[in-house]
Parts: sequence; structure tokens; C-alpha cells
Amino acid sequence: MKDQETVEKFIELRAENKSYDKISELLNVSKPTLIEWGKKHKAKINELQSIRFEQILEKYKLTQEDRLNRLAEELNLAWDSFKKKDYDNLSKREIMLIIMRLEDFLRKEPAMIFMDKKEEDKNIHVTVVRKMMKI
Repeated sequence: MKDQETVEKFIELRAENKSYDKISELLNVSKPTLIEWGKKHKAKINELQSIRFEQILEKYKLTQEDRLNRLAEELNLAWDSFKKKDYDNLSKREIMLIIMRLEDFLRKEPAMIFMDKKEEDKNIHVTVVRKMMKI
């Protein structure tokens, strides 16, 4: 049996998605042994992978909240543009299709978006609340 330090290094390398062949070269441990370690330490490897993934998201400020806020800001811009359009050049059928699609989308939409205006800067701030809509 290899020493604990070698096993810990194996777990780190697997968490970095290194192949068994590459780890075998680096640690000078047979591939069958590494496969057994992989099975035995699967939970710890998965935990480390999750931690590393979260660190990457934090580093690039791509947390779920940040992404949702960015999407909400873009959605506000799209709605502002949408409000400027009129329906005068559309047929009744086209308008009805738009209404039906929007209603269908609202039934399926899992997030409710609330907007509030701050008086001091007149910017629209968006808070996204994850909540299943019951329509």
C-alpha cells in the first residue's frame, strides 16, 4: 500500500480531471491500483471537484445570482425596446399568436422578477426571486 501522501495527491489530481494514465506516470502507481483508489475515494474526489468549480465561479464572478442579475438587466432593456414597438402593422392572427406565446411562457416561467426604482439614481434595480409561479 502506498503512503497516505500519495493517495492524497491522487485525489487532488483526479479532482483536476487528470486521466488515470497521466496520474500513473506522475505518481508511479499502477493504473489498476489507481482505479481502485478512484472507487474508494469517489466521494472525496467529487467534493473537491465541486469546491474547485465553486472557486472558479467565484473567481470570474459567475455565481448564479450574478448571472441572474445580468440576465434580468438585459431583460429590462429588451422590455424597454419592446414597449416602443406598436402593433399597428400586425394582423389579428399575428397579435393573437404573440399573446398565446407570452401567456404560455408565463405559465412555464420559474422566476418572478420584481423591479424597483431608486429615487437617488433613477436606475432600475432588479431582484430575481426563484419561485414557481402558480398560474
